Amino acid sequence: MNKNILTFVLGFISGSAATVIFAKKYYEKVANDEIEQVKETYARKAEIEEAGKIDEDLKAVDKVIKEHQYNTVTDEEPKETAEDKKGPYVIQPEQFCDCDYTPMTLWYWTDGEVTNDDKKIVANVDELIGDVDEVTSYFGEYENDPDTVYVRNDIQRIDYEILKEYRAFSDLNSDEEYDE
Repeated sequence: MNKNILTFVLGFISGSAATVIFAKKYYEKVANDEIEQVKETYARKAEIEEAGKIDEDLKAVDKVIKEHQYNTVTDEEPKETAEDKKGPYVIQPEQFCDCDYTPMTLWYWTDGEVTNDDKKIVANVDELIGDVDEVTSYFGEYENDPDTVYVRNDIQRIDYEILKEYRAFSDLNSDEEYDE
């Protein structure tokens, strides 16, 4: 009978030990799962709070945009102004015809008229070469050719050679042949 009791006690102890080990592992797993769920919950809560802060920031930005009318949207292209494109400007003699611009010669007369090679008065001088007074102030600046000023018009892609004529255009008879 001692043998039966001993077997029973050993069986009981080994069963209890197995149950304790199994229960310990099971409840550790359950506890770890609960801890992870709590961490995830608080992480989501923090994200929601941060998203709320971002929403508040976005509302503040929207308010500033509306106050200063930064949200005005137009579908039409902005019109080019004179400031957008560089107007005519004086260039060095070495720069004349150094690119693919068309060369053109104009004549400046002592009475202020500007003509083309055919002695026809140019009407839109300011559009072609810029301010005449400014351009003519460059006569005599270059030693090699004191009677010539070179102007580049990037808008029209033309290089102008402006030659100084020492006569008044009004003195020129229409019947008179001009000698260069």
